[in-house]
Amino acid sequence: MHIAMLGPDLRARGAAAHLAASCADAARERGHRVDYVPTCSEGTLARQVGWIGRSQLDFLRRLSGGWKPQLFHVHIADVGSLYRKLVYLEQLEVLGVPALVHLTGPDAMEVLGTTALRRAALRRVFRLADAVCAGCVAPRDLEAIWAEVLA
Repeated sequence: MHIAMLGPDLRARGAAAHLAASCADAARERGHRVDYVPTCSEGTLARQVGWIGRSQLDFLRRLSGGWKPQLFHVHIADVGSLYRKLVYLEQLEVLGVPALVHLTGPDAMEVLGTTALRRAALRRVFRLADAVCAGCVAPRDLEAIWAEVLA
């Protein structure tokens, strides 16, 4: 299976990057092709904004060049991630490629649902996703989830 994962820079500190790397590694170990798309990075505000812009342009360039993985696995761990990934999910909706949204982080649902705008964005994410998993799913269990999404 060809899977594209969207998440933080894998060199970043923190649980979100560690989980995303574990998911990508587990998929590769099981023989899947994984294209990892880092959508953000650490550093100064200017560095982060530049990274986000370059990532989005690279993503659009790949899509316009015929890149079409069978499944997109989209990691969302915080508020910034919610809004960034919503843009990607809107683009994937046009392609018609299945997307699994993986909500991670100990307080993800509490943080993401704290304002009316965040709740609206989260509802839209849920509508665009073909499936949602929340919390720490063991990487070895993801294969079953991916199969369900594609069934």
